[in-house]
Amino acid sequence: MTPEIFAENQTRVFELIEEVVGLVRQQRQQPQQPVQQDVAPLEQRTVAKFKKMAPSAFKSTTSPQEAEAWIDEMEKAFRAMECTDEEKVRFAIYMLQDRAHHWWKSVERTLAHEHEAVTWQRFCTAFYSKYFPSSRLRELEREFLNLNQGNMTVDEYEAEFDRLSRFAPTLIMKVESRMGRFEEGLKPH
Repeated sequence: MTPEIFAENQTRVFELIEEVVGLVRQQRQQPQQPVQQDVAPLEQRTVAKFKKMAPSAFKSTTSPQEAEAWIDEMEKAFRAMECTDEEKVRFAIYMLQDRAHHWWKSVERTLAHEHEAVTWQRFCTAFYSKYFPSSRLRELEREFLNLNQGNMTVDEYEAEFDRLSRFAPTLIMKVESRMGRFEEGLKPH
């Protein structure tokens, strides 16, 4: 690695750390009040509008890569539409077809006894439990735990961190835990 690239990566790392620390400080200083987000009115984010984003329907698969690609595609559309957690679940359920739809109906019956709202995270947990073998989930969790920057740029490391972090949500539930794990994987200065 040339000194210029090293200096650039080091500068980017410091910028990211400063940004995260600033966000954490800002969050700690703000009173704990519900955050009012500027989101489009509900009538603007209908299933019809969501379908215009052209997400694929999901019927079922035995390929974890296909399942992961579908979730990625859905999340891309959710970001573009600025969907709420409730809308993410509603739209994802709508896109389930055939065997996947029947599977979800079964999950809903089970969750109905818990009397808790189905969040996007709970949907993804159930989805990954169904469409990823537990051995593959453990493998991806281990990949996340062992993730280091290595020869990657900071941007590449960040992208891989984000991709793998969804398979270990309990390890990064708190912002501080996520920050700490991210920093641990960076190259030493």
